[in-house]
Amino acid sequence: MWLLPIAFMIHDFEEIIMMRPWYLKNGAYLKARFPRFFNRMSSTAGLSTPAFSLAVLGEFVILSAATLACVELGAYPAWAAVAVIFLVHNVVHIGSFFIVGRYVPFVITGVITSAYPIYALATLYGGGYLVPQDVMVWLAVALVPAGIGFFIIIRAAARFDRWLERWSVPG
Repeated sequence: MWLLPIAFMIHDFEEIIMMRPWYLKNGAYLKARFPRFFNRMSSTAGLSTPAFSLAVLGEFVILSAATLACVELGAYPAWAAVAVIFLVHNVVHIGSFFIVGRYVPFVITGVITSAYPIYALATLYGGGYLVPQDVMVWLAVALVPAGIGFFIIIRAAARFDRWLERWSVPG
């Protein structure tokens, strides 16, 4: 179970390193091909690398805290819900590669790190630690704070970006 935060960071390192340069190179293409989606995506893809890293840090802290709580409490279905959210996140990234039709800065590690939650979920289920209905209940419970947390984190990163721009002006 403790490998989930590590898998998350491996995946997000690719995003941290590649998102900004990829966005600068592909932004016009995305805006022309997906104008409605572009406006929603630009709020995260348009962040500076420091601001995007801050958002990833916030997500990592939440994921790590959830993993710690689940391990300490033996809450396997709750942890499985978190693992499913990560897996779906990766599947969406992988799907975006096919939709965009070119490299996107999360597809390589999305494929690689998807193996861990699949393996862990299969192992927990095979060991009798998971009941699918319990996982679905926890998934429904976890999606609300995950969505709210993501929204807050992205807004905070955008504010940090604006502050960083003002702070870094010489003078």
